[in-house]
Amino acid sequence: METEALLQRFLAQYSKPATKDAHGKDLAQFTSFLNGKPLRQVTAQDIGTFASWLTFHEWRRAGQSGRYSPASTARKLDSVRRFIKWLVEQGLSHIPEHELAAATAVDRTQHNAARRERRRHHVDCPDTSPEVPF
Repeated sequence: METEALLQRFLAQYSKPATKDAHGKDLAQFTSFLNGKPLRQVTAQDIGTFASWLTFHEWRRAGQSGRYSPASTARKLDSVRRFIKWLVEQGLSHIPEHELAAATAVDRTQHNAARRERRRHHVDCPDTSPEVPF
């Protein structure tokens, strides 16, 4: 089944528009990060790589830039965790629960190290990251 159709089926279980919207945006970002990789082939390592990307990626939009806070990262990874668990329930993924939990855990130590590195980097070099739609 196509990724977009699976996302819509997953999001249909939520009745509140704000919840659907938040999960939808988070999962659109995740599937975009996967760059076309079929959901059946997604591994815990892919999810962990996405988690690291969220920690260190600098986003830009509308003339602003920044990094995701630990709270934003946790929310995005919670959306991914819920979606993957749903895929497992549907028989469309086989990622073990303990691997999924490890891949979606937010490492605040990593966030703090990234924050220190950003501060040091911004003193030395201006931002040249491309704008992203998320």
